[in-house]
Amino acid sequence: MDSPLEGLDSGRTLERIEDFRPDVIGFTAYTDQIKDAARMAKLVRGRLPGVVTVIGGVHVTALPRETLVEFPEFDAAVYGEGEVTFSELCLALDSGRDLSGIDGLVYRESGQVRSTNPRERLLDLDALPLPAWDLLPRASHYFVQTVRGCPFACKFCVNPNGKAVRARSVENVLAELEWIIASWEPSAIHFGDEIFTIDLDRAKA
Repeated sequence: MDSPLEGLDSGRTLERIEDFRPDVIGFTAYTDQIKDAARMAKLVRGRLPGVVTVIGGVHVTALPRETLVEFPEFDAAVYGEGEVTFSELCLALDSGRDLSGIDGLVYRESGQVRSTNPRERLLDLDALPLPAWDLLPRASHYFVQTVRGCPFACKFCVNPNGKAVRARSVENVLAELEWIIASWEPSAIHFGDEIFTIDLDRAKA
């Protein structure tokens, strides 16, 4: 769900979640959104007492343990790149396995906040499937990320994707752009890379 995109207030968001009845619900948040995400997680728990609430995103990547200590509304936190970590977490919860072997995770156990080792960065971004744009309503603007990481160390930036620059292939990016354009005919596509022009030949291609 993308509540801002769909223009959903908290009440309608809760109704959608309750209708779906998930076992696990993931939230993402920048720092300016973290309190709103925690408030929504608390509301969801009130409607679905057994649901596992997980927070990911830039804020928790910068402050993994601190986020879980400050916000008891979250049961677990995925820090760093979350695709593999969140998948492994869901599989472990489904099978009842221990969470301590899942890299990139902070979680609660016996009243304590526990952390696992950071997960290695994904080197081959082409190995990931394209974003599931078809699960969201049509939008007029699409936000595409083709590069992760930035080699610089600007004081104002937390650099959540690390200093190692990893780029999707030109073919992989074009496949996503062509799919978006053919399926949803947007008025604009935005590139959200930290540093899109790190490789000028690739950027031009």
